[in-house]
Amino acid sequence: MVSAYYYVLKKYHESDVQEAGYQAMEKYKYFPKPSELVSLIAKKQADTQYEANFAPDNSPVKIWPNVRCRICGKIGMCIQEDDTWQCRQCYTGLTNEEIADRWEQATEKLRGF
Repeated sequence: MVSAYYYVLKKYHESDVQEAGYQAMEKYKYFPKPSELVSLIAKKQADTQYEANFAPDNSPVKIWPNVRCRICGKIGMCIQEDDTWQCRQCYTGLTNEEIADRWEQATEKLRGF
Protein backbone atom coordinates (compact mmCIF):
# COMPACT_ATOMS: atom_id res chain seq x y z
CA MET A 1 0.00 0.00 0.00
CA VAL A 2 2.79 2.42 0.88
CA SER A 3 4.49 1.74 -2.45
CA ALA A 4 1.27 2.68 -4.28
CA TYR A 5 1.12 6.03 -2.48
CA TYR A 6 4.80 6.60 -3.23
CA TYR A 7 4.33 5.69 -6.91
CA VAL A 8 1.52 8.24 -7.35
CA LEU A 9 2.98 11.05 -5.23
CA LYS A 10 6.72 10.84 -6.07
CA LYS A 11 6.44 13.33 -8.94
CA TYR A 12 5.32 16.10 -6.57
CA HIS A 13 7.54 18.16 -4.31
CA GLU A 14 7.70 16.82 -0.75
CA SER A 15 6.40 20.07 0.79
CA ASP A 16 3.35 20.00 -1.53
CA VAL A 17 2.53 16.43 -0.52
CA GLN A 18 2.97 17.26 3.15
CA GLU A 19 0.74 20.35 2.92
CA ALA A 20 -1.93 18.38 1.02
CA GLY A 21 -1.75 15.72 3.74
CA TYR A 22 -2.36 18.32 6.44
CA GLN A 23 -5.31 19.75 4.51
CA ALA A 24 -6.76 16.28 3.90
CA MET A 25 -6.53 15.37 7.59
CA GLU A 26 -8.66 18.41 8.41
CA LYS A 27 -11.04 18.03 5.46
CA TYR A 28 -11.77 14.29 5.16
CA LYS A 29 -13.26 11.86 7.64
CA TYR A 30 -11.08 8.93 6.47
CA PHE A 31 -7.42 8.60 5.50
CA PRO A 32 -6.99 10.35 2.11
CA LYS A 33 -6.60 8.44 -1.12
CA PRO A 34 -3.67 9.38 -3.37
CA SER A 35 -6.12 10.89 -5.89
CA GLU A 36 -7.51 13.19 -3.18
CA LEU A 37 -4.01 14.38 -2.33
CA VAL A 38 -3.25 14.95 -6.02
CA SER A 39 -6.43 17.03 -6.33
CA LEU A 40 -5.41 19.21 -3.38
CA ILE A 41 -1.91 19.68 -4.83
CA ALA A 42 -3.31 20.58 -8.27
CA LYS A 43 -5.72 23.10 -6.73
CA LYS A 44 -2.90 24.79 -4.83
CA GLN A 45 -0.71 24.98 -7.92
CA ALA A 46 -3.57 26.46 -9.96
CA ASP A 47 -4.30 29.00 -7.21
CA THR A 48 -0.68 30.21 -7.08
CA GLN A 49 -0.41 30.94 -10.80
CA TYR A 50 -1.27 34.51 -11.63
CA GLU A 51 -2.33 35.51 -15.10
CA ALA A 52 0.61 37.90 -15.28
CA ASN A 53 3.16 37.23 -17.96
CA PHE A 54 6.26 39.33 -18.55
CA ALA A 55 6.87 38.57 -22.22
CA PRO A 56 5.21 39.49 -25.54
CA ASP A 57 2.37 37.21 -26.65
CA ASN A 58 4.37 35.87 -29.61
CA SER A 59 7.41 34.99 -27.48
CA PRO A 60 8.24 31.26 -27.22
CA VAL A 61 9.57 31.90 -23.69
CA LYS A 62 7.38 33.47 -21.00
CA ILE A 63 8.10 34.55 -17.43
CA TRP A 64 5.44 34.06 -14.77
CA PRO A 65 5.38 35.01 -11.06
CA ASN A 66 4.41 32.62 -8.26
CA VAL A 67 4.87 29.35 -10.16
CA ARG A 68 6.52 26.22 -8.77
CA CYS A 69 9.77 25.27 -10.52
CA ARG A 70 9.55 21.74 -11.95
CA ILE A 71 13.21 21.10 -11.10
CA CYS A 72 13.83 22.40 -7.57
CA GLY A 73 10.25 22.97 -6.37
CA LYS A 74 10.69 26.60 -5.31
CA ILE A 75 7.81 29.02 -5.91
CA GLY A 76 8.76 32.28 -7.58
CA MET A 77 9.46 33.80 -10.98
CA CYS A 78 9.58 30.91 -13.42
CA ILE A 79 10.46 30.73 -17.07
CA GLN A 80 8.06 28.77 -19.27
CA GLU A 81 9.48 27.23 -22.40
CA ASP A 82 7.24 24.69 -24.10
CA ASP A 83 5.56 22.90 -21.18
CA THR A 84 8.40 23.22 -18.69
CA TRP A 85 8.54 25.68 -15.79
CA GLN A 86 11.94 26.50 -14.31
CA CYS A 87 13.19 29.17 -11.92
CA ARG A 88 16.03 31.45 -13.03
CA GLN A 89 18.65 29.36 -11.26
CA CYS A 90 17.55 26.05 -12.81
CA TYR A 91 17.02 27.60 -16.25
CA THR A 92 20.37 29.40 -16.43
CA GLY A 93 22.47 27.19 -14.18
CA LEU A 94 23.57 30.30 -12.25
CA THR A 95 23.13 31.05 -8.56
CA ASN A 96 21.26 34.15 -7.37
CA GLU A 97 24.61 35.79 -6.60
CA GLU A 98 25.94 35.09 -10.10
CA ILE A 99 22.76 36.48 -11.66
CA ALA A 100 23.01 39.62 -9.49
CA ASP A 101 26.68 40.06 -10.48
CA ARG A 102 25.79 39.84 -14.18
CA TRP A 103 23.05 42.47 -13.76
CA GLU A 104 25.48 44.74 -11.91
CA GLN A 105 28.06 44.36 -14.69
CA ALA A 106 25.44 45.13 -17.33
CA THR A 107 24.26 48.17 -15.39
CA GLU A 108 27.83 49.49 -15.12
CA LYS A 109 28.32 49.08 -18.87
CA LEU A 110 25.08 50.93 -19.61
CA ARG A 111 26.11 53.83 -17.35
CA GLY A 112 29.06 54.38 -19.66
CA PHE A 113 26.80 55.27 -22.60
